[in-house]
Amino acid sequence: MTNDRAGKAMGETCKTYLKDVYRELKYGRREEVTTKQMEHGNEGEQLGITLYSRFTKTFYKKNEERVTNMFLSGHPDCYIGESIMKAERGIDIKCPWSLFTMPFAGDKLDENYLYQNYSYMALTGAKQWDTVYTLINHSASQIDDEKRRWSYKFGGLDPESNPLYIEKCKEIERNMIYDMGEFQKDYPHYDLATDLSDWNFDIPMAERIVVFPVMRDEEIINQIYGRVLEARIWIKQNLVK
Repeated sequence: MTNDRAGKAMGETCKTYLKDVYRELKYGRREEVTTKQMEHGNEGEQLGITLYSRFTKTFYKKNEERVTNMFLSGHPDCYIGESIMKAERGIDIKCPWSLFTMPFAGDKLDENYLYQNYSYMALTGAKQWDTVYTLINHSASQIDDEKRRWSYKFGGLDPESNPLYIEKCKEIERNMIYDMGEFQKDYPHYDLATDLSDWNFDIPMAERIVVFPVMRDEEIINQIYGRVLEARIWIKQNLVK
């Protein structure tokens, strides 16, 4: 493949990503990009696995092994099978920030997650890989961070006398806690703004889980391998000096 063909085969977003990867590998540095949404997803992963295990009445254990082949590398969340390399089915857990970023069952799976699942199947030999969205409680520290952020808008560090701020704290708790019993078990000494006699905002477990199954497709896997080869050619022709 010529440099011109390789360049036309990928968009500018892909080229930018490849440039970042090249710099990471060449200079041994990595740019840290994080948001509160990303932190919630990473911190809540085990809670998401536990929630899905409770829902399916099947014990899923967090996979600790990274898998690699000639084209791809990844760290799958969970699997069913004798080992990660002999997985029959895999599971990737997503923890959306809020109810309003939780997909519906009839929605289309994000394309990035779709191809992530195909990559995991390519790495492990699994016939199916599911993306599982789990709506889990936020941690006490995350809730406090949101309250603190709003406290500055209601008079700084001592806004507790402001009834509008108190109502905002109650709203934050409603938006960030989906199972109050579970939250109280995890944080028994947390000082809630909400009067629990008024709490009726729990969301049933079945409504806090959405599963997108993806079946193995050898043609798509081979297309992924082809794109990896194109990317390597483009890096070699455009970045390696």
